[in-house]
Amino acid sequence: STPLAPCDWRGVSCKNDRVTELRLPRLQLSGQLGDRISDLRMLRRLSLRSNSFNGTIPHSLAKCTLLRALFLQYNSLSGLLPPEIVKCWSLRVVDFEGNKFSGEVPSFFGNLTELKVLSLGVNHFSGSVPVCFGELASLETLSLRGNRLNGTMPEEVLGLKNLTILDLSGNKFSGHVSGKVGNLSKLMVLNLSGNGFHGEIPSTLGNLFRLATLDLSKQNLSGELPFEISGLPSLQVIALQENKLSGVIPEGFSSLTSLKHVNLSSNDFSGHVPKNYGFLRSMVVLSLSHNRITGMIPPEIGNCSDIEILELGSNYLEGLIPKDLSSLAHLKVLDLGNSNLTGALPEDISKCSWLTVLLADHNQLSGAIPESLAELSYLTILDLSA
Repeated sequence: STPLAPCDWRGVSCKNDRVTELRLPRLQLSGQLGDRISDLRMLRRLSLRSNSFNGTIPHSLAKCTLLRALFLQYNSLSGLLPPEIVKCWSLRVVDFEGNKFSGEVPSFFGNLTELKVLSLGVNHFSGSVPVCFGELASLETLSLRGNRLNGTMPEEVLGLKNLTILDLSGNKFSGHVSGKVGNLSKLMVLNLSGNGFHGEIPSTLGNLFRLATLDLSKQNLSGELPFEISGLPSLQVIALQENKLSGVIPEGFSSLTSLKHVNLSSNDFSGHVPKNYGFLRSMVVLSLSHNRITGMIPPEIGNCSDIEILELGSNYLEGLIPKDLSSLAHLKVLDLGNSNLTGALPEDISKCSWLTVLLADHNQLSGAIPESLAELSYLTILDLSA
């Protein structure tokens, strides 16, 4: 049979018999990227993501001056990024995430003013964010997560008015979270977790009305939460665990009806678990463990019908375990350990048939252990010890 012409190959798109797109993701391809790619002068899209390519990016790739999208994420590419890439002035998307690139983040990206997506996360980049990133006025997504970047929060990035995703997590940034972050009015995802930021959370976050994900976890933030956060109608994820935050657990979160994930664990919060959290019917994760919360577990939490993870342990809770928790049909993890709870474990807790973890240890519980626990066929961790 006649061999297929290249334009008929899987993953190859052509126009006027010239290759314009090469899409070969997840095909277990390996070896180095050869200079021959530069022969494809009409190439507009190159996707070799999720393969096993190694070595460096060939300098000759710059001859593909019409490139608009370059997807090389999740390979084993290494070395420095070739500055010649700047000749591909039409680039809109550059995704190099999940490789082994090193050196400083190249300043030449500041000349690629058409860029909408720049993903350099999970590499070995070091140093600071180039000042010239402030020139990328069209940028919508910037991910620098999981590198070794340092310095203070890059002010130049905080003027990029079209940003919808800013992910600087897992680096070595320090200093305060700049109040200028409130200027990013289109921001939907802000992830600064796993850095060394300290001080208070800026109240200007209250300007980010499109924000869906706020992750400031695992650093040294302190003070009380700005009440303005409770006025962000699009919020779905609030992750503030492992900081030094204080004040009472905010009742205002109950007005955020899209909330699915709230993690305030391992801080210094006090007060009660708000009864009105029972209005959060979309909540999947509520983690308030390892704080200084007092009072009783509100029965209204039993109205959070979608909840899968409920962690209230290592606080100063008292009173009975509400039988209303037994109506949480999707519950998988229930942590009520290390508190001052009394009474018996509710017999109906076995109605939470998906439970995999049940912790009620180090309380003052009494009565018989419900035989119905034997019906929890997915249960892998059970701790009722004193």
